[in-house]
Amino acid sequence: MIELEGVPELIDPIMVAAFEGWNDAGDAASTAVAHLEQEWKGEVFAALDAEDYYDF
Repeated sequence: MIELEGVPELIDPIMVAAFEGWNDAGDAASTAVAHLEQEWKGEVFAALDAEDYYDF
């Protein structure tokens, strides 16, 4: 399921995604996205629940 919170008006949007867990070796992806979020003053307004897409 996708959870949306206060979707802003988007002008030329881009999406950067990182997945936590076993495939995020050394937290490289999640740390990179956190850095970009801070540098670009990004705001999270949507989240995906991985359980809907993975067969664990």
